[in-house]
Amino acid sequence: MNLSAVYSGCTFYFLFSYFLYYMTMIKQQSLYQLENTDLKLLTAYCIQNQPSTSSLLGWLLNSPQSCPNEFSNAIFYCSAPNPWALIAQNQTVVWLIEIKDRIRIFVSSEPFLDQCPTTDLAVKYCEDPETSLQGPMFIAADHQALYKESENLLEQLLKTFMENKKEILVHGCSVIWSPLLRRLFKIPYNGPCKRFVNPASKYPLPCSLRNGYSIAKAEKKHAPLIIEYNKIKFEMQYVIEGLEMSTVITTQDNTPVAWAMSHRDLTVGALHVLGSHRRQGLAEAVVADICGQHTAFYQKHSPDPTVEHYAQAIVEYPNSTSASFFKKLGWYTHGPGITWVVIGPKEKSIE
Repeated sequence: MNLSAVYSGCTFYFLFSYFLYYMTMIKQQSLYQLENTDLKLLTAYCIQNQPSTSSLLGWLLNSPQSCPNEFSNAIFYCSAPNPWALIAQNQTVVWLIEIKDRIRIFVSSEPFLDQCPTTDLAVKYCEDPETSLQGPMFIAADHQALYKESENLLEQLLKTFMENKKEILVHGCSVIWSPLLRRLFKIPYNGPCKRFVNPASKYPLPCSLRNGYSIAKAEKKHAPLIIEYNKIKFEMQYVIEGLEMSTVITTQDNTPVAWAMSHRDLTVGALHVLGSHRRQGLAEAVVADICGQHTAFYQKHSPDPTVEHYAQAIVEYPNSTSASFFKKLGWYTHGPGITWVVIGPKEKSIE
């Protein structure tokens, strides 16, 4: 027996086994759980990088008030044990927040990429992610390079997180990550939207209603009506939570004819005016009133209310009427858009 060959073979086997173990450990360690001190730093980061981070900021500030149990059970993951050191060096970091039956993802390059021009094909893709994106997402080569670097980091994090998981909803992530999500997962649902924003300092606005109308905060009794007229049938408890900052306009006989509620991330939600009462400025009045409530909330709860915060509204891409309405009010879109995506494991091919 050639002992030298046996020794060499054992050495190779040991080194190869260690390599596999090491790579597995890297994969397992690519998700780092954040501590409470990190959440304060994450909130401060979001304040400074609005409006790209306004939705996440709104959730971080409002959820402890509106749904404290859900917020306390949320698990905050990151791609690095000390993300702030990397951000200080302009390196990319990914956050992933697991909230009950959904996740939020945010990549630190998004505030910059939201301002970068995208290709014509990418614009069409963002509006209809069911199509295939052929070619780059961004026009400039350095912007595209940053995008691909960020995409690779997000891919590692998602693969690790989704091990042994079934379907889960990705809540309001940037549409620029849709190509990656489609490549990695089965997508039974994808709902791309435009993100409209307006500086919160513009609110509250003076609101004048025609005779016969009154405006007030919506009440619990209005929740069934909000659910009935909304395209997405929210759970009753979710709507009731959203009424903490809400608006309803009623007629002289107390019939509600226009309303809106607040989502947990402080976006205007379920805005609706009954058909027979449209074109009378009621939608404008509702938006002005509820955004005034959001401004007051930021002034009270933001760690730095001197920084400009943003009112937010989410509009589905096919909804040109709502998009035109917010443009008329002086709101503007920020970034390529965001989407709600259900992701799950792809079926393994049988050869």
